[in-house]
Amino acid sequence: MELNKLNSPFELLLCSTDLSLIQESVAAGVDAVMVEWENVEGDRSPILTSEMVKTLEQVRSVTDAWVICRLNPYYERTLAELELAIANKVDEIWLPKVQSVEEVVKVLNWSEGRVKVGIVVETVEAMNLSPKLAELPLHRVHIGLNDLAESLDNPHPFCTLIDGTVEKILQNFTISSGFGGLTLPEKGHPIPCHLLMGELIRLGCRFSLLRRSFIADIQNRNLSEVILRIKNFLSQVSERSSQACEIDRLEFVELVQGLIRGDK
Repeated sequence: MELNKLNSPFELLLCSTDLSLIQESVAAGVDAVMVEWENVEGDRSPILTSEMVKTLEQVRSVTDAWVICRLNPYYERTLAELELAIANKVDEIWLPKVQSVEEVVKVLNWSEGRVKVGIVVETVEAMNLSPKLAELPLHRVHIGLNDLAESLDNPHPFCTLIDGTVEKILQNFTISSGFGGLTLPEKGHPIPCHLLMGELIRLGCRFSLLRRSFIADIQNRNLSEVILRIKNFLSQVSERSSQACEIDRLEFVELVQGLIRGDK
């Protein structure tokens, strides 16, 4: 794929329910906050607890930033979950583990434009349906690398990045796309974050998540400086020459292949 430059801001989405961290992160330049409602264990039906609903309410009350709620995978109470999320004034919902076009269409129809709708492509079904899903009026698409690897029976979540699967999926979409989680450029294990940033930019992505690794790595650091460093580095990566992009890509592929082989 031809090297993509950042023609629009790259968004950082914080996944946290820590109210103080949310406020500090938004003030530091984080673009959105995600609250997780997805709660599925094994083959059991999804569960949405009153505590999870209360958490969303609290998050919404402490920030004016864009708030995203990841619902449970489509099931008999999806409409009820959607209405609860809208009642708590979320800006966007994500439907994970998509299995069919029909379930996404239902959520879009139910939303009636009251909230933006994004999807998570992390099943073989969603992967194969990407061309049709891309025709829907979605706001955002996220590739769930871990669950997609499990669905494909791949040995590592990054297999789909080096074998072209993610690239093929994203080529169908013109909306904002993303995958993975970021931290400081020099951090990240077992793959350095600066290489993952390179892949995000190479594939034309416009957002990524800030999760556990990020939260662990920012301890005792100036949060504003951290966010600025991440955004500046992403901007610099987008200005790489084609040769530099290919060098980073080859290093990324080599490291992932080493993980698959079990190299230490």
